[in-house]
Amino acid sequence: MNQIRHLVNSPNVNFETVGYIRKKNMSIVQTGVSKTNTRNGRKYINFPNHKKHIQWHTHPQTDGFWPSFEDLNKGYNDQGILHVLFTRFGTWLFRGFGKIPDTFHHDLLYHNWDWLNLVLTNRTSQTGWTDTEAMTYIHQFVSTANRIGFHIEFLHNFKSTDINKYTQLVKNRIAQLSPLQE
Repeated sequence: MNQIRHLVNSPNVNFETVGYIRKKNMSIVQTGVSKTNTRNGRKYINFPNHKKHIQWHTHPQTDGFWPSFEDLNKGYNDQGILHVLFTRFGTWLFRGFGKIPDTFHHDLLYHNWDWLNLVLTNRTSQTGWTDTEAMTYIHQFVSTANRIGFHIEFLHNFKSTDINKYTQLVKNRIAQLSPLQE
C-alpha cells in the first residue's frame, strides 16, 4: 500500500493505476495504468480479468477524490465483486449486486452522482472548503446509493496522522466486505 499512497499523493502523477487484491493474503497486484481516449480526452482503465479477486484502482491528485460514474457503473454491474478506489483523501469501497435493476434506479444513481460530482468539483476548486463540508455531501450521496441496493462507503483520511493505523483500518474493512477465500 505504500506505493499506492505515493501514487495518489504525488503531484507529479497524472494517471490512474489499476489491479487486483488477492483475498487470501491481501497482496496488491498492479496490472496497468490508465490510457487516454483520443476522442474525448478522458482517462480510462482496463480492469484485470480476475473476478475472484478484489478490483482496485487509483485517482491521482489531478482528479477528483470521488468515483466517476463509470467507476460506479462498473462496480454495480460486477456482481458481488468488491471495488476499491484509492484517492488522496481516502478510500472508497463499493459493490453492486448485478445489473442496475431498471432505468429509474440507474437514473437515480446517475443524478445522485452528478450532484456529488458538481458540488465537490465546485467546492474543492475554491479555497476554504472543509473536510466536514465534503463529508456532509458524501454522506448524502452514500445514503441514497445504499437505498437503491448499491453498497458504497468512504473511509476518509482527511486528518489522519497515523498512516499505518489508517492502512490497517482499510485492510480490515476490505477483509470484512470480501471474505478471505480464493
